[in-house]
Amino acid sequence: MHRSEIQALRELARALRDVSADPIFAQKLALWKKKNALEKTRPLIHVGIPEEAWPELVPPESMVVHDPFFRKIESDLRKKLYKWERIRDDEVITDKIYVPIQYSVS
Repeated sequence: MHRSEIQALRELARALRDVSADPIFAQKLALWKKKNALEKTRPLIHVGIPEEAWPELVPPESMVVHDPFFRKIESDLRKKLYKWERIRDDEVITDKIYVPIQYSVS
């Protein structure tokens, strides 16, 4: 990976970390826990965006990483930030990045 790609991923990760530090997510997490415990809460909204719609919302041209593995991580970071900036549903945004396991069976 080029330095510019690494820097871009780091900036996206920092932005996500900063967003996830917002106290509103602690409130949303508490609401989801109450809802899952079948306690009364306000209606919680989760906007699910179909995978087919993402290329319009986060165009592939805006991506800077070329490696397929890290490009998926960049895409996930951009999607989370997009939802925070434009949709603001009740999804809890954390500072965690989930990396898929790579394995092979022989």
